[in-house]
Amino acid sequence: MPRRAEDITDSRTTTGQPTAGGLEDLQSIKQLPRGLGNRLMSEGTKIIADEYEGAELETIFTKGKGRGYLVVRDEDLGLFDALCTGLQAAAGAGFFLIDSHLPPAAIGSITAIIITAFKVLRRLVQKGAVVDPSQIQVILALKKQGAMSVQELVKWLNKTDNKRWTAHRVNALLKTLECVRLVDGTIVTLAGKTSDGRWGLRGI
Repeated sequence: MPRRAEDITDSRTTTGQPTAGGLEDLQSIKQLPRGLGNRLMSEGTKIIADEYEGAELETIFTKGKGRGYLVVRDEDLGLFDALCTGLQAAAGAGFFLIDSHLPPAAIGSITAIIITAFKVLRRLVQKGAVVDPSQIQVILALKKQGAMSVQELVKWLNKTDNKRWTAHRVNALLKTLECVRLVDGTIVTLAGKTSDGRWGLRGI
């Protein structure tokens, strides 16, 4: 659970908006184009801040003189790191060039993909699901391109800069996304086959 509002009074932001402590320190965010990294951190902070009641945030801002500092759960930090790591690895495969200047429209569309995934996966992680950067790369590929065959996924993923993907590996990852087990024994499907035999996302 988040700490009590009265315990979260360290000030790091000068904007009057809450900053999620820890996100700004992630190397996976720092290595993204600056505008994109800042936007992702801002939107991620808003999602985390939504857990606090308005009165709690008011308490934070009162004690912090208009500045807020939110503590991020380890699982939230790990998930956001995995998402940004997966996004960075996917840079050469149609999202952006890692050293490029991104126009606002591109930043907005990429942010929408990542934040949508963060919202869905976060709920599952809170219920005990484990998602790693490799799975996230597959999720981002399907989110970006739509349904694909295993071979199409392999081709798309192999445009990334540092990994060699095989059909065996991709198929294994798709199987893990097809049956994600939560701590209560519930099975959640994040990816599944379409009527034409391709793989697509479910609920993301």
